[in-house]
Formats: sequence, C-alpha cells, structure tokens
Amino acid sequence: MLTTAAITEFAETVTAHDGVPPFNEATLLNLDSREQRAVFADLETPVALALGQQLADGRSEWEFAVLPEYRGRGYGAEFLQQLRDPAGFVVWAHGDLPAARALAAEQGLTKTRTLFRLLASLGEYDAEEINAKLRQAGLRIRALDPERDSEAWVSLNARVFASHPEQGSLTTRDLEARLAQPWADPSAFLVLETPAGELVGYNWLKLAGDTAEIYVLGVSPDYAGKGLGKLLMFAGLNELVTRGFREVELYVDGDNTAAVSLYRSLGFETAAVDSQYAG
Repeated sequence: MLTTAAITEFAETVTAHDGVPPFNEATLLNLDSREQRAVFADLETPVALALGQQLADGRSEWEFAVLPEYRGRGYGAEFLQQLRDPAGFVVWAHGDLPAARALAAEQGLTKTRTLFRLLASLGEYDAEEINAKLRQAGLRIRALDPERDSEAWVSLNARVFASHPEQGSLTTRDLEARLAQPWADPSAFLVLETPAGELVGYNWLKLAGDTAEIYVLGVSPDYAGKGLGKLLMFAGLNELVTRGFREVELYVDGDNTAAVSLYRSLGFETAAVDSQYAG
C-alpha cells in the first residue's frame, strides 16, 4: 500500500511532464477508499500506478499513468489488461493526450464521456445590476455559513446534479473535506436564497494560484429557466475581479449542452479535455 506522500510524488512527476494531473481531486481526497495497483520494475517507487473504485452500476473506474521515462515499453498496455473487469470498466485519460488516445484505440476502448476545462479572461461586471435583478426575483446572494448551510447545500446539490456520477453523490463529509483545503474560503462560496432562507442556487469559487476556478455552480430545478445561472455566474466573476484575479477556469461535461452554451457565450474557450474510455 503506497503512502499519500508516495502517490503525491508520483502525481507531481507526471503532472510536470504532461501538463495535466493523472488523478482528479476526488481521488486524491479519498485515497483511503481507492484500490491501488502498481508496477515497480526495479525501483522502490512505482513506474506505473492506477487508482480505482467500484461504480454503482458494478463497473470499475480507474485513473492510471506511467512515469515519463518508462513510457514506450508496453507498461500502459500491460496495465490495461490488468484493469479489465468482466463487469466492465472505464478509465480516464486526463488531457486526452495523443499517446492515451492511441493506447485506447489499440486496446479497443470506446470514448464515452468528455470533460472540458474552459478558460476565460475576466472583464467588468455591474454588481448593482446583478443585485437589482436578483431583488426583482425576490432572492439574494450571501456567503456560505458552513455550520448552518452544509446539510441544506448537500441536499440541493444532490437535486441539481441528480444525474451526475460524481458531483451529485457528495456528502457532508465530502463538503467538509473540501472546505478544509488551503484554497477553500467560505466567503467565496456564494449561495442564493429566498426571503425564507431556502437555498436555491450557488456558485462556489476556488481560489488557488493566479487562476481562479468556478468550482461548481448550480440552480435548484424548481428555479430553472429564470436566468439565475447566468446571474450567479456574473456575481461570481465580479467577486473574482474584486479579489484581483484576471483569469477564471471551470470544468463542464461535454454533454451538458446548456451549460457549455452559457459558458461559451461568456467568452470561455477550451483549454484542455479529459476523456473517459470504456471497455
């Protein structure tokens, strides 16, 4: 069983070479629940590493990478054979790099999901206009209060992302783990509420480095189609400008056409693509 430090070192080496991390945030925050498989060759540290979990439908889901200096020796193909599961399996190719696409084609895997990383430059936003429109809708924006709002937010998030395999399954424990990260700032976690205090939307901002992130944005299904998603976006972008950020990024599933269309209309462009392949 590899230690967290060993996995972090492996991931940092791969990221420095590929420009994209081999494992997503949810995996790194839940290492104790992930299955590990590794190839060590002649080293004490792994030359290839896979982290996986069982999905609700019985299939296994994996993320794996090979150290740059050990690529081209067949480790990737050998690893994929080990990860194959009679119940089915999926594997992520973060960055969907040419070598990963070639390996997937060679192994007869099919691309089943695409996750876009979108990037935009921040502009000028009219906070007074945003708040005026929210008042017209009988709503207001405030910062998250973790003690008071956690359970309500988890419940709302589950409804907003009911069909999303990762986001919709977040628990209060998952929320607490993320709020404990160095980048988390509850004052940058905007929630939208009714006069009665019911949470109906949110825009969680991730503040790390020079580029901020729209970490997750959602609107209650009961309030869909009222333009609140766009207002929440503008409120979040304005918040980032006041904090001195110049760029913002976000992740969105490729098949979420409504969200992709909204983000494109706001000037977001594709910076990277993660792809999921199934076997």
